[in-house]
Amino acid sequence: MKKTIRHSSYKAIYHVLGDKLGWVIVILLLIGWMSDSLLSLIHQFSPKSPFFGFNNIDLMVFIFCVLALTLFAFLAKTTTFSDKYKAYSDDMERDQREVLILTLSGYNGWGIIENGEKKNLEYSEFSKRISEMPTGESVEKLRQTPFNCNWLPLLQAIDHYKNLSEIIVITTAGERGSFEHISTFRTFVQKYLEPSKREISIKSQLNCGYIKKPKLIDDNKNGIASENLHGLAETILEIIDNLTTKYGDQNKALEKIAVEVTGGTAGMSAVLAAVTASHGIFFHYTDTHSLQSYELDISAS
Repeated sequence: MKKTIRHSSYKAIYHVLGDKLGWVIVILLLIGWMSDSLLSLIHQFSPKSPFFGFNNIDLMVFIFCVLALTLFAFLAKTTTFSDKYKAYSDDMERDQREVLILTLSGYNGWGIIENGEKKNLEYSEFSKRISEMPTGESVEKLRQTPFNCNWLPLLQAIDHYKNLSEIIVITTAGERGSFEHISTFRTFVQKYLEPSKREISIKSQLNCGYIKKPKLIDDNKNGIASENLHGLAETILEIIDNLTTKYGDQNKALEKIAVEVTGGTAGMSAVLAAVTASHGIFFHYTDTHSLQSYELDISAS
């Protein structure tokens, strides 16, 4: 079943209330009828009213509305989160994704075993030898080469979305961060994509043009600190806001975006997953052992 993105105008109501909008209208009508019948009863029992007396219909309407609203209140109180939200694990709109947002960890060579000895490329050597990386090989095959590293799962994510035109790389600060590695990562991805002739813009968060607020520019000027989870969340939200401006429509923008959560620290992955859940965006995760792709979204049911 195709998942509907529930955002903008009346769709925003669906995102909060689920698809039970009809019942919400019924509740509002009941409240209106109850108010009308109560006012009518008060008016009828007023000695100054020319209709002083008792109206069974108004009383019955009032009692019915009170009972119905009490029932709705009881049902609302007993409703569980699993009644309100549903997890979707199959992105039916995957081919429409044009923008991939991902966090980049600093390079870490995983190495290969040759003649019983583990061989691992240090970052400086890795960056110099990317031109030697075999092309036309699957991500799995690259595991058997000296280019086996922690960036391979990100290649799997890029493979997963065939129509990407833009990758926004969230670099991290610090000695072990990835801020200084963005150029090498870009070359690595471009080398991998060489046989397919796919042309994808790969830019860091600071150079993508989607961060406008001075505070966030300052937070990201040397990459985002991995412990600055609040700053990361604000950065991703700012990027999504400005992508919405680019596409001219929030609903359309959210259909074009995917978020890759494999890179970075566990805390950073949690932030990215939380942002996707709040916006109805699918997140992608690559199993670092099997290199299999998984995608998930949680939205109002």
